[in-house]
Amino acid sequence: EKAKILAAVVREGRLIHINSRWESALGWGEVALTGATALTFVHTDDLKHCAPFCAAPEKPTVESLFRMYLAPSDAPEDEYDCPQVRWVWCRSVARLLEPSSTPIWYSVLHDVTDSTYWKPIIVEQTRLRTRTTENQQ
Repeated sequence: EKAKILAAVVREGRLIHINSRWESALGWGEVALTGATALTFVHTDDLKHCAPFCAAPEKPTVESLFRMYLAPSDAPEDEYDCPQVRWVWCRSVARLLEPSSTPIWYSVLHDVTDSTYWKPIIVEQTRLRTRTTENQQ
């Protein structure tokens, strides 16, 4: 199994810790990521799928599937297999370091773009998200 992409994110979406897998998997280095807003790296059509990570947690664990831009972030739109965009499955758990503190989301991300298991799910999600985008226009 590939090494996991790990991140710690505070409520407003700011990355406070990442592991080295971010750079090898997505091209973003620690300097570019630390302190940046996590949603900056998420495909614009998928932002609503990541909203729970930037709000006070109603559930302690959240899972979602979304696209992330590779560095540099000028990916063409709506191509799930585009080499500039990777599909990521993310599982995040909110934890309070102290009872009165702001929760920190500890996230494990898996690059599932090339996974045979995830391929039909990605195709279906691409179809649904494209249709949703067209209906909004």
